[in-house]
Amino acid sequence: MGAAHADEPTLWDHSRAKAFTFKDPRTSITFYVESDGQHVAAIDGQGKLLWVRSPLKEHGPFETRIPVIDGIEVPEAPPPQYVKWLQRLGFMEDHPHIRITFAFRMFGIMDETTGDFILEGQN
Repeated sequence: MGAAHADEPTLWDHSRAKAFTFKDPRTSITFYVESDGQHVAAIDGQGKLLWVRSPLKEHGPFETRIPVIDGIEVPEAPPPQYVKWLQRLGFMEDHPHIRITFAFRMFGIMDETTGDFILEGQN
């Protein structure tokens, strides 16, 4: 892979990466985004570490330029047709999910039980 052009955005920018937490009020699971902006840890209400995942790194193929996580939220329930599409990608409808957003407008859903991630798209 060649050098990035001056006008090409740097997707993994240290200045954009920051540690932050999000607590899902439905499940009392706290999600900790590590300071590298790429790893998410799930911690239950008793402080037990459930899993640590790197959603886009595991999803690949991004080589070394991976966008950093910049937000987590509780998503709205998806419509039935969308659920069917998600299920083909491994979505478990009976598990709680969070939506993760990344710098440069990428987004996806993460299974709170397993940490599995589905990249939904970019807008």
